[in-house]
Amino acid sequence: MSQQDGNTSENQRAGAAAYDRADYATAMRLWLPLAEGGNADSQTMLGIIYEEVQGVPQDYTAALTWYRRAADQGHPDAQFYLAYMHDLGKGVPIDPAAAANWLSKAADQGHADAQFNLGAMYEDGIGVSQDYQAAVTWYRKAAEQGHAKAQNNLGTMLVKAQGVPQDYDSATDWFRKAAAQGDVEGQFNLGLMYENGTGVPQDQHAAMTWYRAAADQGHTAAKARVEQTQQCAKVGADQKQQEEEKPLELREDIEFARAFQKLLREVAANAPGALNRDPVIASTEFSSLYSPAEIVSGISAAEDAGLSVEQGVICFVMLYAAMEAELQKRGGLFHRLRTKLTPRQGARAHTHSIMFKNVCERPPGGHMPNLEAFHVFARGYNANLTHNAKT
Repeated sequence: MSQQDGNTSENQRAGAAAYDRADYATAMRLWLPLAEGGNADSQTMLGIIYEEVQGVPQDYTAALTWYRRAADQGHPDAQFYLAYMHDLGKGVPIDPAAAANWLSKAADQGHADAQFNLGAMYEDGIGVSQDYQAAVTWYRKAAEQGHAKAQNNLGTMLVKAQGVPQDYDSATDWFRKAAAQGDVEGQFNLGLMYENGTGVPQDQHAAMTWYRAAADQGHTAAKARVEQTQQCAKVGADQKQQEEEKPLELREDIEFARAFQKLLREVAANAPGALNRDPVIASTEFSSLYSPAEIVSGISAAEDAGLSVEQGVICFVMLYAAMEAELQKRGGLFHRLRTKLTPRQGARAHTHSIMFKNVCERPPGGHMPNLEAFHVFARGYNANLTHNAKT
């Protein structure tokens, strides 16, 4: 090593020590000559300081300049940060394609964060053409390096059979790896796998263990499951059943009602997206989307139309999926029904479009109801809902 190289290394270490103790002025003083001399590590660190407003006025232009100089030298961290700037529009117009390009360069060098983010862009079709297989490839590369979020996302792709054959066992393994690292979505998803007996033997105790871990980190759906279990533990078997079936107190046909609501919950719990980052499903308990009157209206309409429990549930899900499809039409049954939705319920059309896809692929009872039965159900639902609202 030459004396110059030795001095460079010494100044880099001294700059890093100053940075770690938040003495950013000293870090900049030591790194600036190195950066101007072409040292990519120092260029990258200067970019970070200018971007994060650490001891200097925030200057995205300067940050971009230093990131770009290091990135052009093939520095993977600089390429990742440069992608981040383009993705969020920091100092440059938002440019997902440019972000994906820089992520690709860093990912090719084994940068785990870049691999994860590139996978997400391929999954969602942002900056690149949507490509589930490419998403799986990049998620897997990052996951194998121990990237917790990539492990969780790879698990969801395996559950949903997107870009890869469906494999619940492998999905559970990846969820477990993510959960063990404290990833909140991995913990929640592992809880779901145990609760439903998917990929692992059904184990409510294990499910609650992971739900509690996720709830402790503020996961809304996990909190709801923990709270529900704690509430049930405080009451006897009869009281527990009464709490679960509270909306059905308005019904006389309790057996049909119990089966209807139970199956409706199961359809929601197992719909594609329930193990993913979908903001509606991930953060909202299904039971909170409907008032007792709405559940009762669905049950009444199913009975009045002579439908089985399974057929009634499919019609219930179809109804809200149809609302979404009919939004652009003025008037008519679906438009009138949609105007009855409260702000609390306004986001659920998207949830039901996901559920509808699920019940079409695997309808309970084995077949979909005919259109005439659905229209009878829809008219009955509307009439019962109006009646319940008046009473």
